[in-house]
Amino acid sequence: MRPLRIIPGHMRCFALSFCLCLVALVGGAQNIKFKTYTVEHGLSNNSVNRIINDPSGGLWIATWDGLNFFDGKSFQVFKHDPRNSLSLAGNYIYDLFTDQSGTLWVKSSLTTVSKQTAFGEFENYSFEQEVDEFGLNRDQMVALRVGGIHYIYADGRFVKGRESDRVQSGKISYGKVIQKHFPGIQLKDQLRDNQGNLWFASTTTGLFILPFNEDDGDQGSFHNYTVDASDPYSLRSNEVYALHEDVFGNVWLGLKDGGLSMAYKNSRSINSISPHSKRFSELPLETIRAIHQDKAGNLLLGFYNSGVYRYDKNKGKFMELAIEPARSNSDWKRIRSLFRDSQGSVWIGTYAGLVRVTDSGAMHYFPGEGTPHLMSGRNYDIVEDPEENSLWVACWGGLSKFSLESQRFVPFEGQEKLKSYHIRKIVRSNDALWLATENNGVIRFRGAALEFLTYAQGLLDNSVYSLLPDNKTGDLWIGTLGGITIYRPGVGILRQITEKSGLFSQLAYGLLAGDKHVWVSTTKGIAAIDRETFEVTVLPPEEGWQSGEFSEGAYYKNERGTLFFAGVKGLNYFHPKALDLSFDPPKIQLRTVKNPPGTEIKYPSSIKADVQAIQFTANPYNRIVYKLEPLETEWKTVDPTYTIRYENVPPGSYRLLAKNESDTAGLQVASLSVDIPMPFWKSPFFWTLLICTVFLLFIQWRHLHNRRQRVKLQSLIDERTKTIEEQKKKLMEINASLDRKNREISVQKSQLLEYHNQQKNPDFEIEKFKKFVLNQFGPPLAHIKKDIDMGRLGQKEVQEDVSTHINALIRELRDWEKLSVLDHLEESTASLTVLSSLYESLTHELRGQLLARQIQLTYDYQLGDEWVSMDVLRVKLFFHCLFRELIKFMEKHSQLTIKASVSDQIVCIQTRSNSNILTANFQQIMDGSLYMRSAQRILADLGGRMEFSSEGSVSLQVCIPFVFAENPHGTLTWESMEMEDRVVLDRFNVVILGNRFETDGMVKLIGHDKVNLIEEENPLKLVSLVQHTAIDALILYNVKISQPLLDLMQSVKESNESNVALPVLYFYELLEYGLQEKLADLGVGTFIQLPSSVEYIKKKLHGLIQARRRYLEERKQHSLIPMSDENSQDDHLTPNERLIREALRIIKQQYADPNFRVESLSSTLGISKIKCYRLFKEVLDTSPSDMIIKLRLQKAEQLLQKKKMNISEVGFECGFNDPKYFSKLFKKHYGASPRGFA
Repeated sequence: MRPLRIIPGHMRCFALSFCLCLVALVGGAQNIKFKTYTVEHGLSNNSVNRIINDPSGGLWIATWDGLNFFDGKSFQVFKHDPRNSLSLAGNYIYDLFTDQSGTLWVKSSLTTVSKQTAFGEFENYSFEQEVDEFGLNRDQMVALRVGGIHYIYADGRFVKGRESDRVQSGKISYGKVIQKHFPGIQLKDQLRDNQGNLWFASTTTGLFILPFNEDDGDQGSFHNYTVDASDPYSLRSNEVYALHEDVFGNVWLGLKDGGLSMAYKNSRSINSISPHSKRFSELPLETIRAIHQDKAGNLLLGFYNSGVYRYDKNKGKFMELAIEPARSNSDWKRIRSLFRDSQGSVWIGTYAGLVRVTDSGAMHYFPGEGTPHLMSGRNYDIVEDPEENSLWVACWGGLSKFSLESQRFVPFEGQEKLKSYHIRKIVRSNDALWLATENNGVIRFRGAALEFLTYAQGLLDNSVYSLLPDNKTGDLWIGTLGGITIYRPGVGILRQITEKSGLFSQLAYGLLAGDKHVWVSTTKGIAAIDRETFEVTVLPPEEGWQSGEFSEGAYYKNERGTLFFAGVKGLNYFHPKALDLSFDPPKIQLRTVKNPPGTEIKYPSSIKADVQAIQFTANPYNRIVYKLEPLETEWKTVDPTYTIRYENVPPGSYRLLAKNESDTAGLQVASLSVDIPMPFWKSPFFWTLLICTVFLLFIQWRHLHNRRQRVKLQSLIDERTKTIEEQKKKLMEINASLDRKNREISVQKSQLLEYHNQQKNPDFEIEKFKKFVLNQFGPPLAHIKKDIDMGRLGQKEVQEDVSTHINALIRELRDWEKLSVLDHLEESTASLTVLSSLYESLTHELRGQLLARQIQLTYDYQLGDEWVSMDVLRVKLFFHCLFRELIKFMEKHSQLTIKASVSDQIVCIQTRSNSNILTANFQQIMDGSLYMRSAQRILADLGGRMEFSSEGSVSLQVCIPFVFAENPHGTLTWESMEMEDRVVLDRFNVVILGNRFETDGMVKLIGHDKVNLIEEENPLKLVSLVQHTAIDALILYNVKISQPLLDLMQSVKESNESNVALPVLYFYELLEYGLQEKLADLGVGTFIQLPSSVEYIKKKLHGLIQARRRYLEERKQHSLIPMSDENSQDDHLTPNERLIREALRIIKQQYADPNFRVESLSSTLGISKIKCYRLFKEVLDTSPSDMIIKLRLQKAEQLLQKKKMNISEVGFECGFNDPKYFSKLFKKHYGASPRGFA
């Protein structure tokens, strides 16, 4: 906690005299800084007539529109309210003062004065004429004058007084002191502060101050403060109407149209140089990075990108130093360090090298490139070593040494070891050089040896910005990115100072030593650290400083002990002895809503009070504490709302106390007496009356209670008897029900035993199969025969009914066929698939069967999208056999739940059903169903296992192993293929259309070294392939009929070479009734049901392809050979065909030119346009323009497949200037837009 102290008189003298010296450093300037409050901060009006102190320490401010009370945090405004008789009489406040008792008096209109009776409440006294004088008389009584008559306030009213009761001003006039030097000045107010300085308020020329230690010999003794719009700390108006010194020593100014201004107590000791002000408008508007003084004491400022400026005392402004190399290389103006050596030369460290300015003004340049032994052009610090008569230069890449004797850079032992380090700061201490680095901590350089102090050894951070040796203790202060470390060589780290210690920011840019403190510049302000106790004192950045953010390297201490710190908005310089590091504690008062301070307050059982802390400057260390005596002995901190609350306080007399935490002696303690009376319910009379009343009520209640109990008891007996009878009846019914169920169980047991015996008899199986066939086929066939005999087949309803029965018979036959096929499955073959897609497809097929039977399906698949290897065909067959039999025994509205998940390369399928029929017969189904037997056999081939339970409901779990696999790349895909580069010419081109997660099995069935297999899922993408590529066969695998498939099959018919049909094969495991006929109508010529023999499939496919190719060879003997091979012999071609071949070659060369037309082609061939059309029509049966478009679209198709250009770029590459026209032609030619095709 910061101590409270009063700055002694001799220090005030030092501060003022030092300020004059500092002002002389850069010429006369407005040194005092003002903080201004306007309507934007809550002030009711920007024109102020009068300012006085309230006994609490707050300010009462008379404005042109309302009375204001200011406590340092907010303004409370009081105005006239016609509906409130306790409000002020008017809004223009002419004058105000407080009497001996502290009561506030306000002249609220020309004819009315107001007395404050409670905070914010006033009693108004009106007169018929204007109140001329208003204040206190010589007896300190409230007095005023109206129309030449004097009045005094006595006994709650104004009475006429004598001439001796006239108002006394109480102020000493110092107007003659300034008027003899400024005869025309118009004074509005004057003030002598507690230090003896004279303040004069002028209505036209701002504020004048005569310091107490200067005589009034000439105008130069007066300091004039006026408006500077570029300075945030200047006045806002030159019309000063009121002056006032508050209880803290701050001087307040009331301005006309400029608000309320406060002169900071420390602001005279903090000098500023701001590039933003009109006083130093010649300076660049950017961050200062270096500070120093030359031999004559002129201030030097180095800017981030704008070079060095030196203050010229004769011209009264800063002048830029001309650095010649900066004309061609701007890095010479990027300043990073300034230094003056013992010979009087000023050294400037830049991004490009070093500049030396001698005492005579000569400039010498040492560029980073070309200067021997100068390690880098970026130089961050320069320090002189008197022992070696040399300079050490911190480089962004090592350390350099300049000999003052030989006047050149010289090598030194260990220099190569430092090449890789970025050095920011150098100090010499304890016979060694200490180097601050960017990322390597602190390096101790002695005798060519390097010793490191880093984060690993306890340093707060490896990024070090500043170093400061303490010559008294030998300690080294280290400013880092993480705070300040104090290190003692040979001992270790003594102290760490961070934000937890009180710093506003841990990034310590600069360290400078004072007599008692070390001063630190950070990114959030200036702080002083006691060199003995290490106590941190931070200075609020908004009170007179250039800004809160200071910059790296911008700090300097001159021979007089003046400290310089610079940042993003300018420079501050001061002497540590001139600053008062104490903080004014706020004035504290306890206030209630309706009662003035000090009056006794009575509460029912709670206490509530507001703490009013009057404070006008920032105090980061103080806190308000309070306690309630005698209830509490420890002080507690007030919450941010400054409201104290106590609930459920016991009756008694209390005293609420509040004070500043820093006031350890208790010199300023605010108190409030509180009396909470004894409540009525705690008095003896109340308790006697209460006991008697309770006793009488108890006697009455006891009597009524006994009577009600007797009635209730009889009622309970009747109800209990009735309940026993009902329970007896229910028990008899339950026993009868149990007997029936026992008999049913006995019957079921006998039936199960009989069924078991029948299962053991092989002849029974045959008889059962015969009975099953008769049951399945007898009723439908009898129904059909009846319709035939009655001759009703011509009726539509009868036809539909017959069709339904026939479909049912066909399904049964196909199921039997499937079972027969399952007995001849070949050896298991693994293929690639995606589990999530595979099981989604199987579930989709299952959903239709469940909907037809009105069975509710719920499924949850937690399967990935990775490729796996397993026997996909057997998985499908197992799924069909299992669920075909389960669904058969499920009744309507039952539920089926399927869950699937993957663990350790095993997919587990959990199936649950609440079907009663299925639950009751599940064991028999598992033992006797042919489908279940087939499913178990297939599961064994897959290497899986199955577990089931039928207790309460059917629960079935199936686990099938698999192996993770890579994404298949062995086959071609239409999207990524380059037909000319990837397709082997001597092989058959076979296209497989089907789902990617299924087609890998088909690839393994058909795969052969004489076949190019092309896989695709989207039929639309195969339209162009079929039209422009030689396809030998098309395979459809489990493809449903859709519009894209219809378009594909239509394209196959249209593109059949020489009207020779393309072989189309359809592979399936299960085929819906009627689908085969529809596919045959579309052009499917061959149907193969899986599983099937691999050799049969290959022979069938190769036979169809070879038969078609032989037929095509015979048809092509008389057709024109295409011109894809330019080197082919054309002796057998006619002259017209040779000319067409040449024309096609020219088109392929020129199709990218959008200006290439038929005219260009005919001109190149040397024939007329008409002959050109005739030749193309005769030989190719098309026009030359159509051929140009066709070849351009073929090239566009190839570019779209590569996906390296967007659609517009493809169009331009193929000779189409208009993207819309290109899209229109492409869609017409390929049946899809370029975007859809891509």
